[in-house]
Amino acid sequence: MCLGLLKCVPSVGSSLTPSRQWAGTAAIVLLFKDKELDRITISKTAPTVTVLAPNGGEVWSGVQTLSWSAADLDRDVLSFTIQYSPDNGQSWTPVAGNVTGRSYEIDTDRLPGSTQARIRVLVTDGFHTAQDDSDAAFALADKAPRPFIRRPQAGDLLFDGQVLQFEGDAEDLETASLPDSALRWSLGDQIIGVGRKVEAQLPEGRYEVTLTATDSKGNEGTARMAFVVQAPLGRLAAVPAPGGVVRLGWRATQQAVLQSAPDASGPYQDVALPAEVDGHNLVVPVQAQEARRFYRLLLVP
Repeated sequence: MCLGLLKCVPSVGSSLTPSRQWAGTAAIVLLFKDKELDRITISKTAPTVTVLAPNGGEVWSGVQTLSWSAADLDRDVLSFTIQYSPDNGQSWTPVAGNVTGRSYEIDTDRLPGSTQARIRVLVTDGFHTAQDDSDAAFALADKAPRPFIRRPQAGDLLFDGQVLQFEGDAEDLETASLPDSALRWSLGDQIIGVGRKVEAQLPEGRYEVTLTATDSKGNEGTARMAFVVQAPLGRLAAVPAPGGVVRLGWRATQQAVLQSAPDASGPYQDVALPAEVDGHNLVVPVQAQEARRFYRLLLVP
């Protein structure tokens, strides 16, 4: 049957009828406005293929080598397509296409685990096709889920007192979708929530959150993300005054606490100095001997 821009060229002494489909066709030509774009010459015989491994009974894990034999009386160039079935041939998933050798290395960790696994190899000479499946089922080990964390990320600006959003999910080769109950969030030994989205409030500090995904067979996978919770800082102005005094000021509308530390990285402690009202600002005079310390304004939620 010839459709669209395909033109079937019959061999000498033959004719085409719809019932015979491709019978007697010598070539298939792709045309565009009577210009030949491509041509497939049809060989007389179809190729054959036989799966050698895995062919039934194997237990595979990690990187394995699929192998098969193939033959073609016309000595055409053959190409192969590989498919995988986890359910004894009820459904098939593409693994690789346009393979030209007689073997192919495959990472079985990327395929769903199964005790009813089969491999199919299809061969084509450009026109004729043939296929062969594993004679019997083989086994691939179950795979642990692969969780991933969307939020938070390492560079996010997170603050003490803020409600932090934790969001993630997991891929599972054997299950289309894991339930929320399969996802567990923890900080060290402390569980902070279950599900794809959880919330928490954390004080200032450095943290590493762990998302653990557990499938129905108890296989676990984990993902981790380090992040920093910062102090919610207000705007602090420093103005030099006579005698080496520094006047630290901020808007009176900011509910805040002034803190100081001997080093920029802390530890910071509250400053027990009285504040003066200066217009719309609060001002704390810092004497010269204390002016070499580091100061920050910590907002109070």
